[in-house]
Amino acid sequence: MKEKSALAVKIGAEVRRRRRDERGRSQEDFADDCGIARAYMGVIERGETVISVDMAKRIVAKLGLTLGEFFAGLGE
Repeated sequence: MKEKSALAVKIGAEVRRRRRDERGRSQEDFADDCGIARAYMGVIERGETVISVDMAKRIVAKLGLTLGEFFAGLGE
């Protein structure tokens, strides 16, 4: 089994937190809004894949953030 990237796990957890806690959105609804499959959103949120910058930009825009704001919120 491939080891998960620590950064991918951190990004996924932050996407999940902001989607659920701040926006109150279901994974299915949010994935649809981002134009991706719900199953793939689950993979992202579990940190099982390293997403591209383009995908990150698409997701964080739907969270109402810029890439800078999102990554600044991740801390060190």
